[in-house]
Amino acid sequence: MNNQENEYINRLITIREKQTEIWKEQLMLEIRIHCKFLPQNFDHLENFISPIDYLPLNNNAKAIEINNKHFRIIQEAKRQWLNYFLNIYEVKIQ
Repeated sequence: MNNQENEYINRLITIREKQTEIWKEQLMLEIRIHCKFLPQNFDHLENFISPIDYLPLNNNAKAIEINNKHFRIIQEAKRQWLNYFLNIYEVKIQ
């Protein structure tokens, strides 16, 4: 083999090593999702999407409804973040 072929093979090996690292990261994220143990940056969503401080004192059902809506908003945001993370891994692999 000549020098140019060696360089080409080395570049391919480097690309494959990078892909392997990305696959490992993606696999770790998927395992964490399956175990319901998300990375810490997902917990920041709960602080970013602030809870509603005002809750009606005389209407317990309304307070529960508001808390449930807040929880659903956070869960949906986490789902969207997970989709973004997985899409990013797919783009990196390509």
